[in-house]
Amino acid sequence: MSDTPETPRNDSPQVDVVGGEIVSFVQGMSLAHRDAAKFSHLFCTQAANAEYNPSTEGQAWFEFYLQTMAACGWATINFSYSKEVASGQKLKVDNLLVKAVQVGAAFVASGGTLVAALPAVAGGALSALAQSEQAVALFKREASKKQGTSLNVASCGEYPNGEVVMTVGVVQSDAVPAHNVNVLLFEWNNNSSSTYTGSAALSFNKRLYDQNKDVLEGRVGETARTTLLSLKLKR
Repeated sequence: MSDTPETPRNDSPQVDVVGGEIVSFVQGMSLAHRDAAKFSHLFCTQAANAEYNPSTEGQAWFEFYLQTMAACGWATINFSYSKEVASGQKLKVDNLLVKAVQVGAAFVASGGTLVAALPAVAGGALSALAQSEQAVALFKREASKKQGTSLNVASCGEYPNGEVVMTVGVVQSDAVPAHNVNVLLFEWNNNSSSTYTGSAALSFNKRLYDQNKDVLEGRVGETARTTLLSLKLKR
């Protein structure tokens, strides 16, 4: 269902961080759809965290996350989950996340400039957050709660007809960053760790989301009201 011309829209690419979860948006996405993506992603990551350890039970975590997203109105177009196997390779969180979002974008059959923008916006979001002292402090605080490293980024866009797509990139590893290291820029040697990446593309069903909207927004508000960062990205 398309939005009316009066529907408010964000006028630039943007990234929101709520409770340590990252959601980036392509320019021109309606504020209502942006909120739907943000609340759904945060709710489903929290639900998956409650069921599985993302660093040690990564595949089960990711599949549970996708199942919960489907219940919230985000149907999975396709997904993948695999181990990073190149020996002797240096791995870096932000590079792996952007790579995972690129894989997810490739699952969207319609393609076009919108889908091509999803990895770029995700990369811009990670770069902007890495330069934000408040964001770095938040991610360090979240990382200290985990046995290893686990980060994810969702990137969303909206077609002119109102269709909304999301790509998700996940990095999960038993490698642990040092206390004084920027988690978003953490780099480690693949020889000494087990590292996995997950990628997915999802399509939004607003009618199904609206059926559960009050539950999602209520639960997310209870747990993440105090940690919201929002940064505009360079065009």
